[in-house]
Amino acid sequence: MLNNNLSVDQIEKIMYMKAKVTSLVDYGMTASGVRFDVGFEGQLSGETINGKMQGVDYFLMCPDGVGLIDVRGVIYTDDGAKIAVSIAGFMTGPEIKDSHVCFETGDEKYKWLCNATVVGKGQNFPVEGGGLPKEFEVVYYVIR
Repeated sequence: MLNNNLSVDQIEKIMYMKAKVTSLVDYGMTASGVRFDVGFEGQLSGETINGKMQGVDYFLMCPDGVGLIDVRGVIYTDDGAKIAVSIAGFMTGPEIKDSHVCFETGDEKYKWLCNATVVGKGQNFPVEGGGLPKEFEVVYYVIR
């Protein structure tokens, strides 16, 4: 029988990101919900990856209040690597859950990420008076 319980030693923090929204395109109410393109840039720090991430979240706020995260971006590491990143997840209130994080790179040091199982958990910082957050933070974990 398969043991599907994770232990603490199987989960490793690979990076922390604190990011700011750099641009916003508001498409208004669509057939699926309220659609936004949210540009962002954030600093990365951690035992495994340090640098910055830039990207766009093709964000959809569904009628039930759940936000769907669909990010495409690039990581520029402090040691000169470039890593493409794709993130799918959801947001409920201030809580962010990146349930599927994919990487692509030709850099030998980081190629292991291309086949890694990575998830993220974070929060946004609500703005006074409502509206989309201007800052957010996420911690990314690899499951070994």
